[in-house]
Amino acid sequence: GSLLKSYGLQVLTCPRDGAKVLQCIKQEQPDVVLLELFMPKLDALEVVRLLKKDPPPTMPQFLVTSAFMNSHLEQEAMEAGVSYCFLQPYDPEMMAERIAHIAKA
Repeated sequence: GSLLKSYGLQVLTCPRDGAKVLQCIKQEQPDVVLLELFMPKLDALEVVRLLKKDPPPTMPQFLVTSAFMNSHLEQEAMEAGVSYCFLQPYDPEMMAERIAHIAKA
């Protein structure tokens, strides 16, 4: 959080639960959403797909993290509408730069 704040970004956290994340996105309408690929109730791809079916006024950019990633999963994420996938462990500085770049685009 503090690393992202150093880039001038406001940071909001939600419980690691796909249904709660979906609700949080609809209420807060963020510019960028960082999601874990695998979450309870709804995974990240289902969150993105549901938002596309009933889009908020401003659709956020989605970034996904996962401890497991393969080319099929990455392609499925991109087709769902994810902008970038990070394989864990990731470099926090590089991730913060990527998020800041996407937020300002």
